[in-house]
Amino acid sequence: MTRVERWVRRLTVGVVAGVSLIFAVTTALGDGLSAPAWAGVLLLGLAIALNLVAGEGRLSRWAAWTATGTGVLLPVLAAAGLRPDAVGIGAGMWCVAGVLALILLLLWGGRPVGAAAVLAVLVLHTAFWGGVGALASMGVLAMVILLAAVMAARAAILRAEVLLDRSAAVEREAIEWRTLQEAYHRERQGRLLSTALAASPMLQRIADAEGALSPADRAECRLLEQTIRDEIRGRRLLNDAVREQVLLHRRRGASVQVNDDGGLDGEDATAVDGLLHQVAAALEGVTSDRIVIRTLAPTSEHAVSVVATTTDALAAALGLEGDDEVDVWLELRRPSRAAAVPAG
Repeated sequence: MTRVERWVRRLTVGVVAGVSLIFAVTTALGDGLSAPAWAGVLLLGLAIALNLVAGEGRLSRWAAWTATGTGVLLPVLAAAGLRPDAVGIGAGMWCVAGVLALILLLLWGGRPVGAAAVLAVLVLHTAFWGGVGALASMGVLAMVILLAAVMAARAAILRAEVLLDRSAAVEREAIEWRTLQEAYHRERQGRLLSTALAASPMLQRIADAEGALSPADRAECRLLEQTIRDEIRGRRLLNDAVREQVLLHRRRGASVQVNDDGGLDGEDATAVDGLLHQVAAALEGVTSDRIVIRTLAPTSEHAVSVVATTTDALAAALGLEGDDEVDVWLELRRPSRAAAVPAG
C-alpha cells in the first residue's frame, strides 16, 4: 500500500466513522438509542480502532474477522427495538455509515470477501426488516453509491501512482542514457584532442618535407602510430605520466602494450589517476624488453596489472626457448578496497 493510499484510507474511514458517531449521538439525543444499539455503537468504535492500529497492508485474519463480525451484527443491533415504519434516514444513518466504514476497511485491507458479506447482510437485512423502500429511507442505496464513488476514486489514485512511477522510471532511464552519452562524447573529444596534439607536429613535418622522410622521421611515425593505438585501446589506463613512460620505453626499443578491457569502468576518476601514477612510478628505470599494462576483470580484487619481462639473450641467440626473466610484476587493488600490493 502506497503512502498516498494509506492516508486516503485513514482519512476516508475516519470521516465516515465520525459521521456514524455524529448520527448516533444525534439519534440518542432525539429519539434515543436502545441498549442493543448502544452495544453496536461501542462494538463499531472498537472494531474501527483495532483495525486502524493493526498496521498497513493486508488485514490480519483476526482483524478481518473482527470487522466482518461487527459489520454483520451492526444492522441487527441497530434495528432492535425499532419499528420500520417509524424509522427515517436520520435514525438509520449511523448504522449505515458505520457499516460503510467497516466495508472500506476490509476492501483496503485486502479482504473483499468480508466486505461483500457485510454489504450483503446490510442489504438483505434492511430489505427483509423494512421492505425494499427501507433501502432508500435508511440510506442504504446512498451508501452503495458513495461506496462505488470511493472505490472509483481509489482506482484512479492507484492508476495515477502507477503512471507517475512509470514516468519517473522512464525519466531516470533517460537521465542515465544522457549521462552515458555525455560521458562517451567527453571521452571521445578528449581522445581526439590527445591524438591531434600528438599527430599535428609530425603531420606538419610530413607536409613541409613533401613526404621525403628521414629514417628518424619514419621511426617517429611508427611511435606515433603506436601512441594513437594506445589512445584507442588504453582508454582509462592513460594519463600524462603513463604516456610519458610508455613513450620513453618505446624510444629505447621496448615493446609496450596498453590494454583497457573495461576493468576500470565505474571507478572514481581521482582514484584511477592515483593508480596510474603508481603504474608510471613502477615503470621508471625499467630496462625490460617487453612491458604489458592492462586492466583486470571487474570481478577481480585487483584493477590493474603491470608485467615487465626480459628475454633470455643467450637462448635467443642459440635459437632455444628460454624462460623470460620477470623484472616487474605489479597488481594494483581497486581503489575502494586497498592500496597497491606488489606480487612476486
